Formats: sequence, structure tokens, C-alpha cells
Amino acid sequence: TGKLRLKVANKTDTRVKLMSEIISGIQVIKMYAWEKPFEQVIKLARGTEINSLTKTSYLRAIFSSCNVFIERTTLFLTVICFVLLGNIISADKVFSMAQFFNILQLAMAII
Repeated sequence: TGKLRLKVANKTDTRVKLMSEIISGIQVIKMYAWEKPFEQVIKLARGTEINSLTKTSYLRAIFSSCNVFIERTTLFLTVICFVLLGNIISADKVFSMAQFFNILQLAMAII
């Protein structure tokens, strides 16, 4: 996601530079009635920026949902294996396993 963030930042910088140039030359733009062509250029720059932001947001959402799904699935499979190995399951054991996986997930997120 770092590469995507860099792409979004570059597109935002391009749009901001374009807006700065337009604002500094607004008198010339008004004098020659170039508002519509420059409006299209700004819309194009903003459109590419929004597309990059959308892709980044979708990717971030997929990673977040996978993170939650994998943690819960791992806990479920661990409990199933625990029971299939002939152990007796109780609430305190499941709670301890859940806390262990939460701590493990936090440690993996930091890495």
C-alpha cells in the first residue's frame, strides 16, 4: 500500500501545482476566456486522483476484512482441532485462546 499512497500523493501534488498555476494566472485565463478548457484539465487531474484514492481505499478495505476474517477463522479452526484431539472445551480455554490470538495479531500488525 506504500506504493499506492505514493501514487496518490504524486497525483495530488500534480493537481495542487496545476491549481496554483491557474490561480496565479487567473487574469490571463479570464482575459482570453479559457475557463472551460482549464476546467476540463482540472477535472481530468481530479479524476485520476480520485481513481487512485478509490483503488487505495478498496485495497485497504480488503486487507482489513481479511485481517478480521483470518483471526476468527484461525480461532475457530484451533478450537475445532482442540476438540477433535479429545480435549474438553470450556469457556475459559476458548477465552484464553482468543486473547492469545488477539495478542498474536497485534504483534504481527506491528511487524
